[in-house]
Amino acid sequence: MKTRFILLLLLIFAFPFFAIAQNSDMSKPELQHTMYPWMEPKLPKKIDSNKNLYKGKVQRAKNRLAREEQKLIKLGQKEWEIELDLRAQLENLRQLENSTEKSDDPDHQKKIEKTKIQIAKSQEKLNKAKTEVALSTKILNDCEIALKDARLVKYGS
Repeated sequence: MKTRFILLLLLIFAFPFFAIAQNSDMSKPELQHTMYPWMEPKLPKKIDSNKNLYKGKVQRAKNRLAREEQKLIKLGQKEWEIELDLRAQLENLRQLENSTEKSDDPDHQKKIEKTKIQIAKSQEKLNKAKTEVALSTKILNDCEIALKDARLVKYGS
């Protein structure tokens, strides 16, 4: 009888521990209450995503506009250098053609033909650079429009 009583008490006290072990959900740990606030777990703060979306879109539009402006400046400088080179080559060709009477060099005509070929190549480079500048200008205008649109759009109410 004494052993039955001890077993009964043991079951009564031990049963809740087994029940808790079977019902515990490990995916949702319980928050522990601590005495000090710095020991409490940090919960993520809710971020106002609408406001950040607005700022992010405007900032991305500004960054893209700045990149396109820099690209346009570089293309303009490249076009200017090609144009100056072409002008120098044209001036060189004029001097070669004017010095035909004074020159006794047998390769003079070959030099003139070579200069004309270089001028044609430079003209192609200049035309290509001009189309790149025109395309970049169009893209820059599109970026400006996108920035204006980004500033006008309101997220949320």
